[in-house]
Amino acid sequence: MEASDQLFRFIEPHFLWLLTGLPVFIILPFIVLKLKKIRFLPSQAFFEQFLAAKSLLFRRHLKEFLIMGAIFMVGVMLSSGLEYKTLVKRFFKEDVAICWVIDVSNSMLAEEGHFGPGGRIAASKKEIKEFLAPPFPIGIPMCLVIFAGDVYPVQDLSPDYGVFFQKLDSVRPDFFENQGTNFELAIKSAVDIFPENVKIKRIILLSDGDKNESAKTNIVSAVDYAKEKNVVIDSIGVGHEEAPVPNPLGAGFIKDENENPQMTKLDSYTLEYEIAKPTGGIYKHYKNSGELKSHLAEIFEGIKAKATRPVPAWTDADLPLGLLGIFFLILFLKLSFGIKFKIFGYRI
Repeated sequence: MEASDQLFRFIEPHFLWLLTGLPVFIILPFIVLKLKKIRFLPSQAFFEQFLAAKSLLFRRHLKEFLIMGAIFMVGVMLSSGLEYKTLVKRFFKEDVAICWVIDVSNSMLAEEGHFGPGGRIAASKKEIKEFLAPPFPIGIPMCLVIFAGDVYPVQDLSPDYGVFFQKLDSVRPDFFENQGTNFELAIKSAVDIFPENVKIKRIILLSDGDKNESAKTNIVSAVDYAKEKNVVIDSIGVGHEEAPVPNPLGAGFIKDENENPQMTKLDSYTLEYEIAKPTGGIYKHYKNSGELKSHLAEIFEGIKAKATRPVPAWTDADLPLGLLGIFFLILFLKLSFGIKFKIFGYRI
């Protein structure tokens, strides 16, 4: 039998030779009965009583010595370090690659009284870093793509979170003169970063969904491209209510042609029904500072479930063998001495 086919093994097998003594426990009832016969032989009365009870005595001694043999066998196996094979669920991080696609258009600076200084972008960056801190598994390859009217792949896939955090910290809306929300180019650029051999390719897209300045962006084309490459997109809608867009170059807000503050509003329909659901992803609404971490944790649980499968593992048999030994000991004491035991309120 090959090692991979084994169901159990012994770490210290040199103790197993003691099991050759097991037949002794079968022979002992005959020896004990023979000695009793010799002992009672001089007395006719005791000898006749012995003969009458011989069969009953034999069965009793046989039970006692078989239980003693079982206790002995358990002790030998414990000394030999018995292990048995079980199936244990294991997360294969090497099957996973995640690409963060973050909207850094001016509308993502909106504070709304919920996200604080730096607006939606600053709050998102802070919570992403907190989410990726321990106990989050280390070494999952991640890439970073930022976009507004144009797209900039900031980092290729890398398992180095330190480098990822440095690139994330550098993200600012002034990367792009061309404002807007170009979902098509952002999604296609992220999809192209994934190598073909990765089993689970996941995009986490953070945006307010406001595509007023990018009406020509072809979301259907981008989503079809992601599906063709087996990439799932999870989208997170950032924003609570309609809010004025801060001026990235100074104080105040961006004004429209009528000198009124330009307003931005979350487009959850686009993010959920046009981007996430068609690819098999999920949509979450990030409306208040502090919520993003829980949303990311829920998304990652789905990723983790897809990358988790049962693998064979060796488990110490100390506990089950120890319990079996205690059971046999209680049984021996009960048969030999009639001792009563009370377990969970029941007398045995």
